[in-house]
Amino acid sequence: MRGAFEEQGGLFSYIALEERVPGGHPLRKIRAYVRAVLADMDRTFSRMYAKEGRPSIPPEQLFSALLLQAFYSVRSERQLMEQIHYNLLFRWFCGLSPDTLVWDATTFTKNRERLQRSEVFETFMRALLRHPKVEPLLSNEHFSVDGTLIEAWASHKSFKPKDGSGHGDGGENFHGQKRKNDTHVSTTDPDSRLYRKAQGREAKLFHRQELVAPPLAELARLDDAAFRTLFAGSPVKRAGRDRFVRNVLIAIGNSGEPALAATAEALIGDASPLVRAMAVWALARLAPARAAALRSNLIQQEQDSAVRAEWLAA
Repeated sequence: MRGAFEEQGGLFSYIALEERVPGGHPLRKIRAYVRAVLADMDRTFSRMYAKEGRPSIPPEQLFSALLLQAFYSVRSERQLMEQIHYNLLFRWFCGLSPDTLVWDATTFTKNRERLQRSEVFETFMRALLRHPKVEPLLSNEHFSVDGTLIEAWASHKSFKPKDGSGHGDGGENFHGQKRKNDTHVSTTDPDSRLYRKAQGREAKLFHRQELVAPPLAELARLDDAAFRTLFAGSPVKRAGRDRFVRNVLIAIGNSGEPALAATAEALIGDASPLVRAMAVWALARLAPARAAALRSNLIQQEQDSAVRAEWLAA
């Protein structure tokens, strides 16, 4: 017989979240590894917070949520909060019950920024990647992705004269018109600009001219102040200068351009171990003889184990 359709099912549920997640789901193992690392960091977290005041988002849950954002490519923290609100798998991974209210997106961002200003992010990731079950899965191979084409979420029809003039067609017929960034602006995304990636390519609305095919050498030379100025108002700023330059060095190492070896060598004395390690790797890729010549002297001075490992592999 045909089942009866009900707009809403039972009001109460007696099935635990643990029972709803399949036994073979990959997040089960990941959750166990993450919980083990976070348990070891309990004293570190305790030293970071005051004994009194309004409770923050538990750092254990914040880290778990950020991992979900990376795993499932959630585009923003606002969308992440929305996903956690109705996705039972996400709630289970973060340790939230079905009835627990999800955090406000702004509150989540402020809590994340507070932790990001410390070294606890790197401490957590370093400990997680060194977990005995995770470390065998890692590889020394690197790859880079071209992220210079950051296209704006705006149409050509929105690119209209700044003085309000036009043909009165709402931007529908823009063909044959001369349109420049000096005289036109997008009404839906004012921060975007009209650029052409290369000769013979279609002009599109992009964000930030300096982000279109930026010279790797210039990006690698950014200090913290220059990095913050360049990426003010951009999501790239969230990565922080050290992680950004680390990624630039990966691109340099994969570029196959021997001329960039000097740029990598200039960063092997950087204050950040993250940057130093990738600088050694990039130099070994582009100028192995030079890296070998520097190794015996600099490896003795290096205190960070990750950087020393790169020197030994160089």
